Amino acid sequence: MSDLREKGYSEEAIALEIEEAAQLAEPGLVWPENWPAAQVFERCEWTVHIGMSKPYFQDISSREIESVCRLMRIPVADRAFVLDSVRLMANAAAPILNEDCG
Repeated sequence: MSDLREKGYSEEAIALEIEEAAQLAEPGLVWPENWPAAQVFERCEWTVHIGMSKPYFQDISSREIESVCRLMRIPVADRAFVLDSVRLMANAAAPILNEDCG
C-alpha cells in the first residue's frame, strides 16, 4: 500500500484497489505486478469490424490504452509495461472472442 502512496495514489483510490483485489482473492488469479494492466484491459474498448456475417474483434488501440492509463492515473513510468501487457492479453483474447462470434 505504501508503494501506491509513493506513486501518488489518493487514499480513495487505494481503498478502491484494496476492494477490487479482495474480489479476486483466489491465489494466482492475477499477479500483483499485473494488476494495473488487468484493470486497464478490463476498461478498454476493442476495435471491432462489422462484416456481412459477424463482427471481428481486431485489437485494442494504443490510443485507447494510453487514454485509459491517463484516466486511471497509471504512473508514466509504468505505462510501457501496461501497454505491452494489455497488447499481450488482447492478442490472447482475440481468437477466443472471434471464435464465439460465429
